[in-house]
Amino acid sequence: MKQLIRTVKYMLKRMLGNARLDHQQLRTSPTHVENIINERLLTAVTEDYNDLVPLTTTMFLRGIKSASFPEGTLLQSNF
Repeated sequence: MKQLIRTVKYMLKRMLGNARLDHQQLRTSPTHVENIINERLLTAVTEDYNDLVPLTTTMFLRGIKSASFPEGTLLQSNF
């Protein structure tokens, strides 16, 4: 948990620096960071062409069945 908080703080500092934000920017900046964090890979990436697409948190939030990757048809047909 501490590492996640550290990552969010680092990304916000890197994105914003010492900029002054209006209300809209203050609301959208954490959303951009959230999107970046949820797109990080949860599984290892291999160089095997036949391997499945690596999982991300976003795939679970949106639902794997609706993911647009080639293996999606395999996963849907197995259910």
